Amino acid sequence: MSQNESIYPKRGLSQQTFQILNEGSSFTELFTLGVPYLILRETCNPGQNLWTLSLSGPDICVQDSNPYENYRQMHDLKAPHQHSYYEFAYIIQGTTTQNIEKKPYAISEGECLLMNQNVRHQEELEESYDVVFLMIAESYLKELFSLVCHYMPKDSDFSSIESLHHMVFNGQKAHYYYKKEFFIFKPVTDSKMADVLSQLLQELSLQTPGYKQVAHGLLCRMLYLLADTRRFHLEHHVADGKNDDLLFRKISQLLKENHGNISRSFISDKLSYNEDYLNSIVKRHTGMSLKKYAQIFCLEEAARLLSNSNMSVTDIIHELGLSNRTYFYRAFTRHYGLTPKEYQMLHKKEEGKE
Repeated sequence: MSQNESIYPKRGLSQQTFQILNEGSSFTELFTLGVPYLILRETCNPGQNLWTLSLSGPDICVQDSNPYENYRQMHDLKAPHQHSYYEFAYIIQGTTTQNIEKKPYAISEGECLLMNQNVRHQEELEESYDVVFLMIAESYLKELFSLVCHYMPKDSDFSSIESLHHMVFNGQKAHYYYKKEFFIFKPVTDSKMADVLSQLLQELSLQTPGYKQVAHGLLCRMLYLLADTRRFHLEHHVADGKNDDLLFRKISQLLKENHGNISRSFISDKLSYNEDYLNSIVKRHTGMSLKKYAQIFCLEEAARLLSNSNMSVTDIIHELGLSNRTYFYRAFTRHYGLTPKEYQMLHKKEEGKE
């Protein structure tokens, strides 16, 4: 496996679904998610010389099987990484150790780890395990939490939901935005979590009519189980962060708020740092220049408007304050593999199928 090869199965996946920025970097990789959720199941079995990866989600079902030696080679190339989303890791079998901000945390069978977007981590080399990673966008997680809170029985102890709710719904507030926060759920009794995950993976694999609605309900059920203190004991952790990490998050937040349509000088004035220094921070975290990184936020907002509004491509270009139509078309097509018009037509067609 060469350093240029991806460590995840991407066959059939577009960049809008899942992307690794700064891949192969010795500093930090950044994983981005363009769908409400995506599930990665990773199984390692040295006895059968097998390492299996599967990705599933709405209209997504991809699987790769490799020799165990590939896993060992992959681990040598794997870098510390962060996400643009929240990540749950549930251990079906075995044990995995996550180095979170360079401190090891062993997660054993039946336990679950939840990390916010700020946590930098890296998996240690393991011998045998079966783990499910749920990558979930913040907006979708908020939607699930709202439903779970609505159906919680008033006479039961669901105090854990308050801590989880606080993290997710306050994560974008200035006081909390840079916290490297994570939770470890330790089972108290039979949590039924493995059963729910099995049903969820089966629904996403078969993709029979109505599977998206069933999957939505099962994801709510997962949160419901985790929030039940009779089933899980909650450990709350906050890791230390470095100034460069905080600065990168501030840059990202400014770009997100302005859909990437701000200048380096504006960011420099806002954060009181030299433009070249800010550019070097972004380069270390993403492998891209600040200008190129800003473009991603602009393209993501354009894609959102194309999917969720009736605005024309011309109106969207005007809305985003873009002056070069040809450059926008070229950048959008390179990033998503479709022209803006093709992207809009595809998503309107999919919307009609729902």
